Amino acid sequence: MRRTLFTLVITGALIVMELSACTKEDVSPIHSIQPRSISRPFKMDLVADQWMTYGDGVYINNFHDVLSTLSMEARGHLSVYLTDYEGISVTRSPILLDGHEMWISMTTNDLILNYRYPYPPLPFNSLNVEVVVN
Repeated sequence: MRRTLFTLVITGALIVMELSACTKEDVSPIHSIQPRSISRPFKMDLVADQWMTYGDGVYINNFHDVLSTLSMEARGHLSVYLTDYEGISVTRSPILLDGHEMWISMTTNDLILNYRYPYPPLPFNSLNVEVVVN
């Protein structure tokens, strides 16, 4: 009898402690996330070193989520330069780089560097890229 009473007291104490440990969290309403405005000029230094091939000798390097913080208005003032090639601009693409086409493309959040080179492997392992918003 004493053992059963002791077990019930311990079990009750554990239940009370567990219930008192639970707290109600205040949940804030979900707000839509707007791209933050950036001060101009704004510069990002990137390295294109993850090249993937997409057939027909086209290689791409996708810079994931680098545009996610830019507003659509700021994207209109975006310029892309290859610092390894004396700052040549890829903004008005396509350009010729070592005799082959290079161009940029964009998705909602990604900046993609494209290079058409039919003779694998690529003549470079990586490219230093500077993205500027004026």
